[in-house]
Amino acid sequence: ERLMDVCAQCHSNSIRPRTASFSFRPGEPLDTHFRTHSTGNRENDHVADQVGYLRKSKCFQKSDSLTCITCHDPHKASDSVRVANACSTCHQSADCKEQNRLPVGAGANCVGCHMPRYPRVAVNFHTSQDRYLFPVRPHEHQIAVYPAARLEVLRAWYDSRPDGADKAAKFAVELSTVKIRQSEQLRKEHRYLEAIGAIREAITAKSTPQALSLLREVIALQHGLEVNFNAAERQFATRNSTAAIELLEGVLKEKPNWAQAHGKLGTLYAMTGDRSRAEKELQSVARHDPDDPYGYNMLGWLAYLDGNGADAVAYFRSADQVHPYTMEINYRWGLALLLLNRWSEAADRLRIAAEVDPKHAGSYQALSIATRKLGNSVEAIQFARKATRLSQNANPDILLTLADAYSAANRYDEAIKVAKDALAVAIKDAPETVPQIRIRVAELQRNRQ
Repeated sequence: ERLMDVCAQCHSNSIRPRTASFSFRPGEPLDTHFRTHSTGNRENDHVADQVGYLRKSKCFQKSDSLTCITCHDPHKASDSVRVANACSTCHQSADCKEQNRLPVGAGANCVGCHMPRYPRVAVNFHTSQDRYLFPVRPHEHQIAVYPAARLEVLRAWYDSRPDGADKAAKFAVELSTVKIRQSEQLRKEHRYLEAIGAIREAITAKSTPQALSLLREVIALQHGLEVNFNAAERQFATRNSTAAIELLEGVLKEKPNWAQAHGKLGTLYAMTGDRSRAEKELQSVARHDPDDPYGYNMLGWLAYLDGNGADAVAYFRSADQVHPYTMEINYRWGLALLLLNRWSEAADRLRIAAEVDPKHAGSYQALSIATRKLGNSVEAIQFARKATRLSQNANPDILLTLADAYSAANRYDEAIKVAKDALAVAIKDAPETVPQIRIRVAELQRNRQ
């Protein structure tokens, strides 16, 4: 397992850090340093997730010795002979039930049948003549029986024989038909990129007018969704909520499982005051993509803005489980804990936020409040000073936090000076806050007396 973890650093869906960068060391469990995506669809995979799919294989599950280096030498270029021989360490030719039905010589391609190549749809390009081209075709690493792969192996084998053209053509038609059926199922599941990939595989096997027409249709559908989603984002950026909502609602009619669109629509509903529909859309995010923390994060923020600290904490905890060790989630979580007067827990979260992003002034400001409430005036002053430096002494609210930290340490002269600095900044940049800051300055002056 630990050997596999070394490979999994790059060849898996373990991409969400739980700890500081470069803290993982070979020999440690990777899961203690990274969270692994739970995606069930290839279009959402990080790289090709070779380690993840290998773990799902019966060959792996029934073996106590199969690892990545059974087939691959990490210090040498890929060796096809070594890969082929790896199968024979556990399996004999007689174990393959297809051997008697295959032409002599065609049955030796274990990898072709049981680890076929597939289009990596997450990596796609557009050209001036075409869209959604998938140049990367890695091997399937969930070792299993793939009927379509058998057809491809037979088509390729007969195609290589001087007298095999007719049989090669027969298998090509059969393979194309299977791939078209796959594309139809994928389309029903609203997985349009995967559907495009399956149609392209069908056309590679046997190009037909029907397949070409179907390809153009699904490409137009996928492209239209992306165009409308991007247009919605532009409308969102210009605060044209009505137009953005209309576009996203149209997108979700065509692709109701698009988590990102649900999240953006939920935010727009919240901005327009439709809290019920906002919560419904935001709750849909995790249902359609368990690896997307956006819905939980926004639900937590809305609860915090409503003054509901308990619900906010619960949502931020869920968001952190999906995407741990982020500044924003831990910062907002810390603010919610401050709302509940849970000073020690708040400080723990805010320390993580500051560790992830040492230049985030808000984390240090909130840390100053938490540590001041815990009675640690020295740390409170240090954190508040850090926040004022990061904000270039231009944020009156942060300056008041420093004034409060000085006041808690009975350093009233410094507190009054900083509060007056905050007043000067507010007169220039935030006049609506001036009356409140004047009151605070007067309070500090009375306390000094």
